[in-house]
Amino acid sequence: MLDCIIATCSSVPDLDPDDRLLLQALRARGFAVETGVWNDPSVNWSAARLCLLRSTWDYPKRFEHFSRWLDATNRATLVRNPAWLVRWNSHKGYLRDLARAGIPTVPTAWIQRGCRADLVSLLADRGWSEAIVKPALGAAGLNVLRVSPGSMEHAQTHLTSLLKDQDVMLQPYLEAAPHPELSLVFIAGTYSHAVSKKAFDTKLAIGDAAARRVAPTERERDVAARAIDAVPGGPPLYGRVDIFRSGNGAVFVNEVELIEPALYLGAHLPAAGRLADAIAREL
Repeated sequence: MLDCIIATCSSVPDLDPDDRLLLQALRARGFAVETGVWNDPSVNWSAARLCLLRSTWDYPKRFEHFSRWLDATNRATLVRNPAWLVRWNSHKGYLRDLARAGIPTVPTAWIQRGCRADLVSLLADRGWSEAIVKPALGAAGLNVLRVSPGSMEHAQTHLTSLLKDQDVMLQPYLEAAPHPELSLVFIAGTYSHAVSKKAFDTKLAIGDAAARRVAPTERERDVAARAIDAVPGGPPLYGRVDIFRSGNGAVFVNEVELIEPALYLGAHLPAAGRLADAIAREL
């Protein structure tokens, strides 16, 4: 029997360079590990003791299919992160849970699916000159749009289109300093490393030169750690907290990624071994 099947998507069937580091670390520890495209019907997920969600990056485009697959796989084997946590994390409404727990999150206007929303009025009511429109269910930069005074008509059309099928978030565009967005990686609830990357980047390959390892401030680490601690069910096997620091020094959580986040293992090579050891404890 296999110890683990690493779930990926058809665009990276052999995993991206980052996850190949994890594959090597697991095999170096004597584990029998293979990869499988999550929606490939020929993959026998019950043949492994554990299914590890990694580069299932296309799931937002076919979420109902992914959800059914997740249920079936959860019945067949152990899934990590757990299926129930994947569901909690798949809708950005989890940010409201974090805010209720006292975690500073980016201010957000929540617009329910099917509602009619006037973008100009929403921005005026909140005093936001620029904003970000994004679906409440999504990943990376998929359908994310920056709104400025000169693009209001196009942005309204985009918002109206999104609301036909899903809930939508509206957030102020934050001028960040000194980095656009900081991603802090946690393994089994413990901080590992951080990278600075371009906000809303759609390129998910870890070789992206736009991401570089950085040392977060004590405040940034504290906010990110509090966000991980507030995740229901205890520390997840893996997680990434994306934060913004505004020009006045305020720190906000923008995302807590627990499904298939890029973990930037290549930016801190010991992290692949630490994650492999954490998986070993799960097994």
